Amino acid sequence: MPWPGTAGVTVSVVILNKGQWSGLASLDGQTVNTISSFLEGDQNFTTPFALANSHALASTGTSLNGEGFIVSPAEYEVMISKDKKNKDVLMPYLVADDLNTLPSQNASRYAINFGELDEAVASEYELPMKRVRELVKPARDKLTKQIHEVCYWKHWDKRPALYQTLKSLKFALVAGRVTKHVTFSRINTGQLFSDRLIVVTSDRFDLLSVLQSTLHSTWVEQLQTSMGETIGYSVSKCYTTFPWPQLNENKSGAQLESVGARYDSKRREIMVARKEGLTKTYNRFHDPDEQSEDIARLRALHVEMDQAVAAAYGWSDLDLGHGFHATKQGERYTLSESARRTVLDKLLELNHQRYAEEVAAGLHDKGAKKPKGKKSKSSNPEPTLF
Repeated sequence: MPWPGTAGVTVSVVILNKGQWSGLASLDGQTVNTISSFLEGDQNFTTPFALANSHALASTGTSLNGEGFIVSPAEYEVMISKDKKNKDVLMPYLVADDLNTLPSQNASRYAINFGELDEAVASEYELPMKRVRELVKPARDKLTKQIHEVCYWKHWDKRPALYQTLKSLKFALVAGRVTKHVTFSRINTGQLFSDRLIVVTSDRFDLLSVLQSTLHSTWVEQLQTSMGETIGYSVSKCYTTFPWPQLNENKSGAQLESVGARYDSKRREIMVARKEGLTKTYNRFHDPDEQSEDIARLRALHVEMDQAVAAAYGWSDLDLGHGFHATKQGERYTLSESARRTVLDKLLELNHQRYAEEVAAGLHDKGAKKPKGKKSKSSNPEPTLF
């Protein structure tokens, strides 16, 4: 329910009872038999397991911890005009707002990035270092001394494994961490990604089809970390638990590749033609009064994509019930409620099956060797790389 006061937040009012309960169970004004830990009625969805195997690595982007690192296009030009070598430490800096509101999805600003340079070498880039010393160092000096704070000219969380993996790719699949719509886009890798973005280190259209499908977004919406109309995408909760279909070179794999490419092309065409970003495009997509030809075509492609993903799981006979349906995020062009529950049940069952197979293979034993490239050690709450 919306908070009755002035704060613009959504809350869940929960009544707990210790002991046996013989009264009614009420959820959102409806009488139900049970209420799950996900605050849903009459559904046995339980917390899924983190899986060791995935088709691609995923990570949040770079945490700068210092607005002074961010440089406007005008400031960028000044720094380059003063010394061309400054271009070595200035990178396009993509944030969620660029991704979701700009038709081009290009970075609108730059970020100073000294990488692993020591202070003496970084100081050779006079104007960038001057800016960091004036605008970043004072704030870092006030923090408890740790390696992040002492190296004030370096980003707070650099995600080196992420960018090392991206070096071999021209594109990555990128989505906003907190967003109105779960949308993945193929984005150029030659830039710095904000920590408000989820970056999947693959440029494959079949993976794009799976991540952009309503089957995946249904899983994300079930496990998300936000409330109300926004969706919080967590790598650890939503991505590493997701049981992927078998992706290969057979017919279903070719269908996923084909529809993913066509979907991506059509969406970009719409955004450029309408001069609108992802958020406005999907506002139209989910608006039942929007019946324009281009949006209708995008919906049709989305249905084809969902059906191709379902086929990759071996669920070709599943009626997905696409249409305009009421959801926790408002009215959406999505799966029917019965199909949503069936998809969640099937994905959860598959998650448990995959986890049991991985346990049997010793992948979750303490000290067991993890699959190469699947995870890297990190002391951060959100692991550096999956």
